Amino acid sequence: MTSSNTADLANLYLGQQYPSATHSSVVQESTRHWCHNTLWGQLFFFVRRIAARSAGSILNADVLLAGDKADLVANSVRLHVLQQLFEPLTEGLARFATYDSYPTPTQAGPGHLAFMAMAYSGLTLEQMQQAGIEQTEQEYLTFLQAQRLGGLGGIQHKSELLRQPLDAIKSPTLQGYLFVKSIQGMLADKNKKFWDPNVFLNFIVNFFFNDIGWFNATLHPNTRPEDIPASLAGYFNSRIGQLRMLPPDVIDQFEQDVADPGRVVHCLNMFTTDADQQAGLALHRALYTDLIQHGEAVTQSRFFQRKYFQLFSREAYIEITRDDRVLFYTPLPSAGPESQMPDIVVDGLGYRLAMTLPNPGNYPPIKAKGVLRNYRVMQVPFNTCLIFLAEEKLLYSHFLANWELLDEKVFLDHFALDGHNDPDNSGIVKIALDVLRETNAPMAALHASTLKKFALELNGLYRLTLSASCVPAELDGVKALMKDHGFDAVLGNDEVLLDLLSFISLANALNIYDTRVMQKLGKRTGIIFREDTLAELCQRLQDKNLYLVRFDAEYTLSTGI
Repeated sequence: MTSSNTADLANLYLGQQYPSATHSSVVQESTRHWCHNTLWGQLFFFVRRIAARSAGSILNADVLLAGDKADLVANSVRLHVLQQLFEPLTEGLARFATYDSYPTPTQAGPGHLAFMAMAYSGLTLEQMQQAGIEQTEQEYLTFLQAQRLGGLGGIQHKSELLRQPLDAIKSPTLQGYLFVKSIQGMLADKNKKFWDPNVFLNFIVNFFFNDIGWFNATLHPNTRPEDIPASLAGYFNSRIGQLRMLPPDVIDQFEQDVADPGRVVHCLNMFTTDADQQAGLALHRALYTDLIQHGEAVTQSRFFQRKYFQLFSREAYIEITRDDRVLFYTPLPSAGPESQMPDIVVDGLGYRLAMTLPNPGNYPPIKAKGVLRNYRVMQVPFNTCLIFLAEEKLLYSHFLANWELLDEKVFLDHFALDGHNDPDNSGIVKIALDVLRETNAPMAALHASTLKKFALELNGLYRLTLSASCVPAELDGVKALMKDHGFDAVLGNDEVLLDLLSFISLANALNIYDTRVMQKLGKRTGIIFREDTLAELCQRLQDKNLYLVRFDAEYTLSTGI
């Protein structure tokens, strides 16, 4: 967001088009939000609460019992392993939604895509109602083409992803993204419907994140702490194995049943026995009941912990006046034209009044007095709010006028602001582990060594990554080469070749495969798309045993990423 985009705020306030610069972050956040608002998200919430309860037993006990110590270690291991195990997959799906998803005519499309189409189509609510979803999606598709291929910015955005370390611990994004792409290719070999990015996204999120079997696998009683990672890793591997065994017509059944939660669960758990499914559901009910009995408030926003997410943030200067108005100033460019006279100067920097808002929360009058304040724009599904901060503490929040106003107390109770509150109870678990280190060094060492061992094995769980694009005997060597710098290591840090690889993959995502069309687009976007450059890209990849770029016919060009 640049300081000249005052109109973006006005559009947000009026409930119209979202700023284009926010697109990638919003797609990624909404996909993460979707992944967490699942059975897996509920499981993660339960495990957090159980771990916090174990920590509380340690911190409140006069005498530390061996059983309490073992419970703390076991539940902390469950919490960390469950999070680390799914982080590459979640981030991979978020990047897939960003770079590969576009509107398609399917009943099995992800729910957040419709929201994205509305948010970025540029159509008002009335226009969307008159035009219908098809025109809205077409407007959004046009927007996507401009975002992805309209200039070097979009291409270099994907290049940044491709140069990330291929290491789930250092950075889960590239490992997760390439894993998701490999899964799509494997499923599409069974049924071409999986090439539809939205059919694939909807299916794979439900397959992994709405699997009731995770409850049994995670909370199996009497499991020694050091055995928990292997148990969870084994179940993750079993789900991948089940994907390999899926019958080709499973997606047809899924598309029919997607609107019926009961049928979808049956479809996705086809390899799970009825007894195991019932056991998982019984465990879910027991955990929920236990939460209520301990006096825990169970609201949707608290239960899933992903109700709010950030659209964007910017530096600003905020003043709340005595007549209950909030004056909102954005900084002028330091090298701006002289005609842009500032409305206010703070510490020698000029600010322009961007908009004023009512003060429904009756916050007391304040002035920045030389202290810069920030604002963030947060998204609640189909609602947007401005959040003003002072020294990273919540100063003021305002839900934009044209949407249903939510209870501000709900927001204040559940919005986590840079760790100033502790909704996931990680703080109390950490404190209890510190106590454990002081009172039982061997048990604390067991906790540390178990997590360290799992971290070393995490990449192996994502072994499908690049499996379809590399000779099997060379795959380990390729991954070792890419461990620290991704495709930069493969292409010799050549930005021209990396941008060309990104360009081809983004064109493919918009169903552009004709080399001649790509050459024309390349001229417009500043991509060097000569035959010798393309030949060099292919040669560099093949020299490192990667066969990603394919010529399926004389003029057809595609890539596996």
